[in-house]
Amino acid sequence: MPSRKTKKTTQPKESSNTKNVRRRKNTTESRTISQMLQTSVTNNQAVPSYVSNTEASQSNSSEPLALKEPSQLDYNKQNGEGYFPTFERNGCELSNTLSTLNDWNFLDPQALTKEIRALCEQLMAAPQDSLSPEETQKLAHVAKSLCASDFLASKNQNIRILTACCLADILRLFAPETPFNEVELKSIFPFFIRQLSGLENLEGSLFPWYFYLLERLATTKAFALVANDEEISVDLLEKCFTIISESHSHKVHLYLTELMANVIEEADQVTQPVLDAALMRLIPPFSQQSPESYKLAKMLVLRCKDSLQLPVSSFLNAVFVDKKTVDSDLRDRVHDLVQQLFDIAPDLLLYVFPGLEAELKVEDVHVRSKSIRLLGKLFSSSDPIFFEKYENLFDELLGRFYDVEPSIRVEICEVAESILRVHPNTSTKIQKYLQERTLDTDEKVRETAVEKICSNWNLFSIETLMSVTTRLYDKKARIRKETIQQLTKAFLEEAAIMEENKNKSEEQRKQMTMKLSWVPEELLVAYERLHRENDDESCFLIEKFVFFDTAKYAFEKQGNLLFYIGNVFASLTNGKKVFESIIAKHRKANKCLSYLISVIDKNADTDKAISVSHNQKDLSDVSLKEAIQVLAKALEHKRAEEFLYSILRMKNRSILKHLRSVCSLYTTTNEKLSSIESLGRIFHAKSELWNFAKSCFLSRCSCLLFNKNFAVELLSRIRSSSSQASASVARTKLEFGFLFTFARYFPELFDDQTSCIEELLRAFSNERKPNRRRKRNDTVRAAREMEKGDSDYLLRTLELLYYIAEHLQSTGESSLRQLLAEICLKDALPLEVVKYAIGSLAKIFGHSYNDNSWRNFIEKVHSHSSWRVTLDEEKILRVLCIFSQLVKHGSMKGVESLEEVISFSLEEILNPAGKVFDSSQIYILAIKLIANVVVNSEDLSAIPFSPKLILDILFDVLRRKGDVKGSISNSNNFGTVEPFADVRLACAKALLKMQRKPFIKELFGPFEFLEVGLTIQDPIPEVRMKFMQSLCKELLHHRLSFKWFSFFALTAVDPDKTNYNSAVRLASKVVQIRHLYVNQVKSQQSATDVDFGHSYFSLLPECNLMYLVWILAHHPDYQVDKVQDNFSDTSKCLHFFFDRILETRQDHAMFLQQILRAILLSEDATESTASSGTDAIREVAEIALKIMKKKQEGKKWDLSEYSGLLTLPTPMYRLTTAAQNSTRIKNLPMSDDSGPLLTNSVHSNPKQEGSSNEDIEKNSPWNRRTSDVAQGLVNDENIVANAQPLLLE
Repeated sequence: MPSRKTKKTTQPKESSNTKNVRRRKNTTESRTISQMLQTSVTNNQAVPSYVSNTEASQSNSSEPLALKEPSQLDYNKQNGEGYFPTFERNGCELSNTLSTLNDWNFLDPQALTKEIRALCEQLMAAPQDSLSPEETQKLAHVAKSLCASDFLASKNQNIRILTACCLADILRLFAPETPFNEVELKSIFPFFIRQLSGLENLEGSLFPWYFYLLERLATTKAFALVANDEEISVDLLEKCFTIISESHSHKVHLYLTELMANVIEEADQVTQPVLDAALMRLIPPFSQQSPESYKLAKMLVLRCKDSLQLPVSSFLNAVFVDKKTVDSDLRDRVHDLVQQLFDIAPDLLLYVFPGLEAELKVEDVHVRSKSIRLLGKLFSSSDPIFFEKYENLFDELLGRFYDVEPSIRVEICEVAESILRVHPNTSTKIQKYLQERTLDTDEKVRETAVEKICSNWNLFSIETLMSVTTRLYDKKARIRKETIQQLTKAFLEEAAIMEENKNKSEEQRKQMTMKLSWVPEELLVAYERLHRENDDESCFLIEKFVFFDTAKYAFEKQGNLLFYIGNVFASLTNGKKVFESIIAKHRKANKCLSYLISVIDKNADTDKAISVSHNQKDLSDVSLKEAIQVLAKALEHKRAEEFLYSILRMKNRSILKHLRSVCSLYTTTNEKLSSIESLGRIFHAKSELWNFAKSCFLSRCSCLLFNKNFAVELLSRIRSSSSQASASVARTKLEFGFLFTFARYFPELFDDQTSCIEELLRAFSNERKPNRRRKRNDTVRAAREMEKGDSDYLLRTLELLYYIAEHLQSTGESSLRQLLAEICLKDALPLEVVKYAIGSLAKIFGHSYNDNSWRNFIEKVHSHSSWRVTLDEEKILRVLCIFSQLVKHGSMKGVESLEEVISFSLEEILNPAGKVFDSSQIYILAIKLIANVVVNSEDLSAIPFSPKLILDILFDVLRRKGDVKGSISNSNNFGTVEPFADVRLACAKALLKMQRKPFIKELFGPFEFLEVGLTIQDPIPEVRMKFMQSLCKELLHHRLSFKWFSFFALTAVDPDKTNYNSAVRLASKVVQIRHLYVNQVKSQQSATDVDFGHSYFSLLPECNLMYLVWILAHHPDYQVDKVQDNFSDTSKCLHFFFDRILETRQDHAMFLQQILRAILLSEDATESTASSGTDAIREVAEIALKIMKKKQEGKKWDLSEYSGLLTLPTPMYRLTTAAQNSTRIKNLPMSDDSGPLLTNSVHSNPKQEGSSNEDIEKNSPWNRRTSDVAQGLVNDENIVANAQPLLLE
């Protein structure tokens, strides 16, 4: 130890921070004990290295010779300053005192205390090297005597502390030598350690002596003599950590730290027990139990970091390799220790980090997890330079994203987040790994990755954020819901930030582009699929976000819909149709709730009615029960009916008041939100009920986005924009788009806006004021852009008018009628504008064309621009469009102009011998005109031409081939260009539409049925898709015989994957809805005495099998499929049909087999004699039976046979002679009906085809509800490709 190897005296360097400390004369006689000690020992510069110079300044302790009374003394008990008075050394007194040592054995404790005290005072005053040889010899003898047990083990506390002080000063005076042998040292230093316990009592009278002992031991580095004694070193460390408290001054902390540093720095080797004792207080629970000992341990580490580096590194690396080989109490807590050491002295771990890198790869999962958490804390709390210094270690840490253990991957995701929040610049590295973990095989990892990406959305790129959308389709419902919640939360957070910065400069706002603007679009796109998969909870979350949470946020922030339109509606492209379909659901739920409330209001005994359980059949008010059931179906919640009854049973009259406010479209948003909050307080005690109310019931029924105030406000904004030259075109388009959606589903809110809409029509139909025109028409290009924009706005205004026309207040012979008529006759306007103008005109001002106003208008249209003379295609298109729309909205029987237009369409346009036009739209409009004439005619007398002629012409068009330019060719061969798809599609849809009329059905034989249905296999994918959608729509609205469903099976061989997937989806939904309808009819039959004339089996979708067999047997490619492909396509179509029928219910599986066996006993009725047709249908039936038997293997299906009478369509089948004579098939009567499967109790006249369906639908209470469900499905499945299906049909 340095202080004992030199006698060189040095004057300590005076700190600049000690100028206010009282100074003494720099003489040997007047200096304090600590100052005198510094003359004989090397100045220790370690203490000032970790504390300030002021804190490290030495105390001005005085000698205890003339001890003052405590009452007269003013001193600091925490450090002993001012306790000892100053004195001068007297060599004679010291000699005399040493000479009386032999008399001490005969003294009583009080006298002995006085003698030892006198010796102590003399030793305190004696400088080092100031003793004479005689004094040195005597002092050595005294030192030996003081080591006796009489002093070291004395029961007198005063004797013990004075002895300890004497021994400490003797060690100082003899330095660098010692008068004690090794045995004596091992008894003295434990004695010193025991005496240090006196420091715990700060209020004791002896505390200054204990503090003096501590100071002497620390400054003389006395414990360096026993630094290699492990036991003493451990005891010292434990004692120092035990005695320290928050009441001790900082000097006590410094001296204790110096004392402990002696045994660590002067030891030849820091042993493991010593290391454990030094570091144990850094980790929990010790660090939490004694914060002062933790603070002292930190000071010790800082003081001895150089000496501790090697033992700490060796210990930690040994534990990282194999902790079982290390005998230490710290081996199980090394990760906590490393973190603490890193926080205190990072350089101490310079050689430890390679061990941590290796520990990340050990097999023990628990160890890897600890290492990951440790490194996460280190990297998240360190300086950015640390990443550069240990880049390999950081990369290895990120490599745990690929760990085989899922819990480790979850751990690293959480660690990555903590690092990101402190060091955002690391996101470029981390985001790649988190993005990959969203596709992890473990669900917990995927969930965690989604959570971390969304919660730190501002740190990641848009690409990484969008990777989260894949989890919207996760196989686990919990992860789907978590993803939805995280995305919605992040979107609203970003919206709040954008709102806070909206007042910044334009350049600053441009830099703050929204990263999550795509969230509403992606959620709505996902909604479609989740709805198909019956994930109701996820769908409700999306609905609540898009239509409630964002609407509430927009209202609270701005008080209007501008935020919603600009941030939610503006982002929609592919999700816009889903957006509208959800609005339709909300509107339906809103109406159902309004109806329920009206029923309750009308019920005189409401309390009694709603108190009866909905499971009891004696419910007093049937209409109330039905209203609840209808609302429950509209809510689409599994327990909706149960919860609705619970709500109505609650004895709180304010519930109905709040519900009435919620569902009213004339209530302000603020009032609705207030009512919802009130309902929340009422329902809050019932958690399940409140969850249902807030997630489904209230969010759907409130229609928070749509009320009278918003409708008027939005229309007024558009009107203001139309008169401002500086109005934003993009913003106006958005507002128009949202207004159109608004009006389409809530037209009654615009009933008093006629004048406003008329003003818009005049503004956009080039009747605006000339001064605005001159201001905007500065250049030719600007003028063209303005005219195009005006034309688009005019179309949107007319579209708006079309949907609200029936709800507008009566206008009589207003200027609006004249304006619409003028718009229809303007040549410069697009055809779409004319369609909506004439449709609005017909809706607003009636459907009767017998009055003079209408006749004058029709004559103007007919004679407009001499269209028949010039044969100008644009003029012909306009005339056909107008007449088609007029016919669509009302009968024009007896109107000569209409007959002339129809004649022109049949003879000049659709006739193969007629004129060839370049535009395919002329043919399409001519077909639509004829179809509308037929559909809107009450009987044959209203049709100016023979229906047979019309069908012949349409079928001829259906068989034609051509190119996309409209040049129709009668050739049967396809050219190198695509067929004339639009015309064929329009023709097929028209023939489907005309099937609504019985006199058209009579003219449809099996082959006409087949020819129209084969459009579903048109060469053009778009034609197949649109025909499939039209077919589905007609079936769902019960406007078409259900036998047409059998053509869906032909999509099984569709080469286009998108078409096939759509067909699967639509067919499954049609079957599902059909089964619901049939079950409702069955319930109605069993609950009432109404006889519908036949069994409900006649309505089952399974009945389509008989039509499918005939279709496949007469398919144009049947022989090719039979010879070349061994019935490959036929089998695929049958598999498709059975999969759709059996995927939801299998209780009619035997019924399908009975149909097939009946077909095997039948012949083809479309041929006069037995031929290949009969063989074909039997071959198909046999294939179908084989498929059914194969599907039945391993399944527990209900195989009970149908005991009723089967009926096959006589236009397709007839019984064989042998079958007619057989007794075992007497229950197989035949019918000439071509509609759904019927019993023999129904008339078999082909003219009455479909009459059974009509009877059921007429008598069934589910008639209106089925139509609503179908309409919802049409919107939900995006069946209607056009945005204006009612107008363009």
